[in-house]
Amino acid sequence: MKPRLIAIIAAVFLNSASFLYAGGSVQLSGIQPLLNQQPALWKWFTDRLEISPEGGGLRLGSVGIPLRGYRVGPYEFRAKFKGSTGDYDLKVTVTTDLYFLDAQGREVTDQKLAVKKEEMLTGISLGPLEAPARNGSFIQSSE
Repeated sequence: MKPRLIAIIAAVFLNSASFLYAGGSVQLSGIQPLLNQQPALWKWFTDRLEISPEGGGLRLGSVGIPLRGYRVGPYEFRAKFKGSTGDYDLKVTVTTDLYFLDAQGREVTDQKLAVKKEEMLTGISLGPLEAPARNGSFIQSSE
């Protein structure tokens, strides 16, 4: 009885979820067109920071959507101030608005009908890579 109940719950979940997100790696050069939407803002960051060429983003993932596997924002990259020694100790976050488009370039709300995505840059922020926990140890920041 238990395996059958699990199968039913899984089927309901998979049929009701339009798309799911998972993590995935992304190259900084791969989102350059996105960063070019705000060149002066991006230049402010690159003038001051050494930014890792590889970071992370969300990965679209759900059975039945054509865009499964595509990376989307927010994107995160490790960084440090130029000239500083040691490991990366900062995090650059690139936030976006995500739009799903059909073959004619019209926005669709049903991701199963989407054949391409479009992202618009909404912001770039800088924060600590790690945040101190209450007990004095360090934890990965969730921002």
